[in-house]
Amino acid sequence: MSGWQTDPKLTLYFALSFFSPSSFLLVLSDLLSSTSLCIYYRLEGCLLSCPSVLDAAVIGVWSEEQATELPRAYIVPSPDVDKDKAAEDARKWIESKLSNTKRLRGGVFILEAIPKSPSGKILRKDLRALAAKEGQKSKL
Repeated sequence: MSGWQTDPKLTLYFALSFFSPSSFLLVLSDLLSSTSLCIYYRLEGCLLSCPSVLDAAVIGVWSEEQATELPRAYIVPSPDVDKDKAAEDARKWIESKLSNTKRLRGGVFILEAIPKSPSGKILRKDLRALAAKEGQKSKL
């Protein structure tokens, strides 16, 4: 592909990509995006194993101060647990199970129900809209 040095869009594209040893073009931004989604799924799985949490979903919210995306959890507490105690239990549960980089630095919020599609998939777009109303912008 000739002329990529003079085209700003192509230069940025090539700056965020590299060739693997087997000569495949790997796009770093796509790789980073899929890696962060795996972290969110891992956080959700860990939260669902917490006895105080009935259901959970994790999204990334953009923090201007830290210039990065922070994981934020939305949980439905178990019926026999106080809401504030459930949020604190969930935070402590994550801190005891996962490394410091995977902590819920975006916060833990209580919901009555996690928004889901009829097939049972979590509607993350609804959670991102909720985060935007709360004043935090979701990057995805």
